[in-house]
Amino acid sequence: MADLREAFAMSRKYLVPVLEHFDKQGVTRRTGDGRVAGKQLS
Repeated sequence: MADLREAFAMSRKYLVPVLEHFDKQGVTRRTGDGRVAGKQLS
């Protein structure tokens, strides 16, 4: 999460909802403590 916060220049408050949206859309997939590319990126 820290790497993404720096890359997108967003606080965790705003980044978490964005990542959750990506999960729902299939762009990313949450695995344990991290995320991997979902079907939309594969």
